[in-house]
Amino acid sequence: NIVGKPLAQCMLNKDATVTICHSKTKNLKELTQKADIIVMAIGKAKFLKKEMIVEGILAIQAGESPALIERKLQAYVLDSHMKEEEA
Repeated sequence: NIVGKPLAQCMLNKDATVTICHSKTKNLKELTQKADIIVMAIGKAKFLKKEMIVEGILAIQAGESPALIERKLQAYVLDSHMKEEEA
């Protein structure tokens, strides 16, 4: 509610098509493979796996997780050179 919904509303205000998912969305892999931008704010480091994405998307991880001491915002443009552990 702190990151996802306000960001989704900002994107909708700019006429983007927005799909909101959560960690238990049943067809999450199918949805993430169709995305141009993925914003993750689920409090879990490395949730997004390589098989869930396609080359060239923008993936943004926002928020905090037990693996991170401080709040961070990280953005990646993922390509075919991405290592398995980087996703």
